[in-house]
Amino acid sequence: MYSLITLFSSLTLFKVWIPMPLYRLKRLSLFRDCTSLALYTVLMVVLTLGVSLGADAEPLSVNALTLKKTDSYTVNRKYGGQLFHKRDSELGFQFGGSVTQLLVDEGDHVERNQLLARLDDRHLQARLEQAKASVKRTVASLDMAKIENKFSNSTWRRHQDLIKKGHTSVQKLDEVSYQLDRSAAALIVAETQLSEALANQRAVEVDLDKTMLRAPYAGIIQSRHVDEGAVVSAGRPILGIVESGVLEARVGIPLSMVEQVRSAKVFSFTIDNNTVVGTLGKFLPRVDETTGTVTALFDLEQEPSQILFAGALTEMEMQVKVAGEGFWVPLSALSESQRGLWNLMVVKNSTVESRLVEVIYSGENSVFVRGTLNEGDQVIRGGVSRLVAGQAVAVIGS
Repeated sequence: MYSLITLFSSLTLFKVWIPMPLYRLKRLSLFRDCTSLALYTVLMVVLTLGVSLGADAEPLSVNALTLKKTDSYTVNRKYGGQLFHKRDSELGFQFGGSVTQLLVDEGDHVERNQLLARLDDRHLQARLEQAKASVKRTVASLDMAKIENKFSNSTWRRHQDLIKKGHTSVQKLDEVSYQLDRSAAALIVAETQLSEALANQRAVEVDLDKTMLRAPYAGIIQSRHVDEGAVVSAGRPILGIVESGVLEARVGIPLSMVEQVRSAKVFSFTIDNNTVVGTLGKFLPRVDETTGTVTALFDLEQEPSQILFAGALTEMEMQVKVAGEGFWVPLSALSESQRGLWNLMVVKNSTVESRLVEVIYSGENSVFVRGTLNEGDQVIRGGVSRLVAGQAVAVIGS
């Protein structure tokens, strides 16, 4: 109908000037006037027919959503972090020496207490033999002290009987008592010497054990710093080992979110297109000076089929409940307005009304809004571009 009006206006207002004789201009003007009159008559008929059909047309059918007010909404928050092994150690010997054996290489899986490397221990083996000989000597000395003490004790008891019968003197009894006390002291000295000898032997055995480098836990050899024959100093790193099968995520959490993270139970982590579930372990006690966040440690529940590597970046996602009144509406129900506001089409008394709203949070397919809405309002779900305020509609679904 609008096209017909436009066409009519163009035909009646548009004038063409073509150089030609005067009698032909008069004929053209007469023809144009007749044509315009005919088109005007046709247009009036079409308009009258259109108004009649419009009055008899049924209201447009729409699908609407009945609004329900909520006092909070849930949003997804994402925080970046990094994966770490729970234990990562640089292993070395407690004292210096020459490396005689390196039994593992980079990438090898090792078990707890597995032998990894060995130092030259010949000088300690000699000290151990010496310590063992000293133990044997002190054991023999202790046996002799026990025998002497036993003999002195028997002599003292016999003189006790003799003194009662008057067959010995008091001076002789005193001499025997002195001998008994001396043998008892010698026995104590022998026992002490044996303890010292055994302690010395154990110390040498401990030093010998320190010449063997063992895995402190089950893991993977990350690095190897020396080869056989190298002379190393005490504490120099020989091998690097990381704990196998156990990774943790370290994520910086804003101070305002600490309590909500504590109350949450399960977290989702995205790592190189892998999704891993994690649980909160603990918070570190100090705020990071650079980022102003608190580092949270999360234990990851890694599936056997998932291959994860320490050092990889991860993104932790959690749902956070935010206080605030509003309504959830479909994204398709919005149409853009001015000054950052949006329009919603609401059905009231079978008539379309326009309502201005502010988008508070945008989800994947729905948005949380607040504005000139009331609980129970019927918001048209979609197709709002074909609607105008004041249009009659019929709700077919809610």
